Amino acid sequence: RLYRCEKILLDFFKTVSGADTKIIRQHQLEALKKEVTKLFKTYYEKGLSFYFDLECWIESQLSGKDFAQVIAHDKKALSKDFKG
Repeated sequence: RLYRCEKILLDFFKTVSGADTKIIRQHQLEALKKEVTKLFKTYYEKGLSFYFDLECWIESQLSGKDFAQVIAHDKKALSKDFKG
């Protein structure tokens, strides 16, 4: 069974491949981020992030930063929150 996020991501790749400009692609990424954020509020959908951090990937695409850099920053922020 596919996660709903997987279906949304596949649909995103179908539409983004036809994007004429960087601005259109940026809007599509922002819409994807909203959908994924909403879906990741459910326990089942959040399970996808065990395999691939989709939220960090989207953030790396929006910010232009390296994916590994975004993940490292995200994990550092989480560890600070966890330590209190």
